[in-house]
Amino acid sequence: MRNMTFSIYVTCCIIGIVSCSGNRNFKNPEMALEEYQLFMEKVASNTSCTPESLSDLICEWQELSDTVYAYLSKSEDLHNHGREEKFFGTCDSIRNSFLKIIGSGEYSYEDVLSLKTATNPYRRDSSLDSLKASVLPFFDNLDKAHLKDSRKDKALQNYFGFVHSVYETGINTEEEFFRFIKFEDILFRGYLFHLGEAMGESMTQVTIETDSICRRVFKASSIGTLTANDVMASMAVRTNRRLLQNAKAACECLGQMKNQEPQLSAAFIWMTVQPFISIDSFALALMTEPQIQDMHEIASILSKMARQEEQMDDTMKRLVVNLPSQILQLYISSL
Repeated sequence: MRNMTFSIYVTCCIIGIVSCSGNRNFKNPEMALEEYQLFMEKVASNTSCTPESLSDLICEWQELSDTVYAYLSKSEDLHNHGREEKFFGTCDSIRNSFLKIIGSGEYSYEDVLSLKTATNPYRRDSSLDSLKASVLPFFDNLDKAHLKDSRKDKALQNYFGFVHSVYETGINTEEEFFRFIKFEDILFRGYLFHLGEAMGESMTQVTIETDSICRRVFKASSIGTLTANDVMASMAVRTNRRLLQNAKAACECLGQMKNQEPQLSAAFIWMTVQPFISIDSFALALMTEPQIQDMHEIASILSKMARQEEQMDDTMKRLVVNLPSQILQLYISSL
């Protein structure tokens, strides 16, 4: 999956380079590198930033970096005179300056979402519009599937049993692939309906089997058994749905279960913050407006919790108060 995502990322970068490379009139490679270093000094001069200013600086960095590298790549001298090394060395220095800025500030989950959305490398990739148009209707129809009422044990049995059956038989056709996504979605929601009761149940086996199924799906797409674009987009949307469904269910449990054990509360909070950690740039670009709104609502809940940090133990405090800055640092490191 990472290789395919990286390929699309490279394509997106090329689109960005083409669109912005004509915006600056460099006279020679040295002038291009000098402007990049001046930007490095500009970023390094900031000891702190508001989330909005930080987003603006990152967007400026992305555009300037693409433009400078595109200009240098036009010259046969890119690999001469240490130009490529100087470019990437400056890039590393800029990234480190951003990491220091984030490390010196306090950020919320709302800041994480806003910054990731504003600086998403795919934000200008219009080719994703057609991909979303072809994939999202299938998932919209999944919301129309009503859950059958069942006890916790039956819901878990149905969910675990279905995943195990697919693990045993595999997925060899697109029909089987979409059938897996459809019924997994229905049964997973059935499990989440009993999340509060099911916290003591072991999820190890179903997690291992689901991971194996997904790995085999991506392998099948890489060798042409399944259509690569459909698989990658569908699996990204599937991940979005699962993470948000899980987070919303965990939020409900946090609200319904008063005076619960700190360890249990921390487990629910960990589920709640997962979308902000695990949804990558490509998956974020495929999210619908209602899903983005769900993330804003979850971020708001976490912000309310952060204002009551004196009532939290150390584990909960790290998850609610300290983790957003760490998530942003990981994100910057990936750019």
